[in-house]
Amino acid sequence: MMNQIDQKSVTAIVNDQVKKSYLKEYEEWLKSVHERLATFQGFLGLEVSLPKFPLDKEYLDYHIIFRFDQFDNLLKWEQSDFLKDRLELVSEFIHSKTNVQYLQGMELWYNMSKEKAKNQRPLFWKQVLVTIFTVYPLILGADLFLNLFFPMHLLKPQIAIFFTVLIVATLMVYPVMPFVTKHIGSWLHKK
Repeated sequence: MMNQIDQKSVTAIVNDQVKKSYLKEYEEWLKSVHERLATFQGFLGLEVSLPKFPLDKEYLDYHIIFRFDQFDNLLKWEQSDFLKDRLELVSEFIHSKTNVQYLQGMELWYNMSKEKAKNQRPLFWKQVLVTIFTVYPLILGADLFLNLFFPMHLLKPQIAIFFTVLIVATLMVYPVMPFVTKHIGSWLHKK
């Protein structure tokens, strides 16, 4: 399943197609899962994308995004007796098999399930704007930090840029992107 994921923070995107006749029960179920999840080791956060109400469907799409500090803790959650019991309970509320996608770092921004991409893919200009306002301060900070310890102007520009990019890319994957998506994710994915 996830054998290629290392010990970096990991995000799971769950897509549940909930039968309209069970919306109240599903939301109560989701609340109980979230309350328990909040106490689980390594849990970093949860976002629920509430569905729109299409008249022509017998179910509604819920997108649940949750983050863990590392894959091992996510795996412990997925294998917990509590979650197994809860999944059995929710099975009658769900229209079709639950779809789960696992992502790390900046993948969350640009790669989503096909259903979510169709409905909530971030607009191009929002991605550009957020990237500029995230990367630019990191570049300035990385240059300042590197110059404190080593005179970067003595290096060839290509090598100096490499060290700056190394720091910026590392920080973008974690902790900057998880922090940014947590705080502006709803705006980013809103049409």
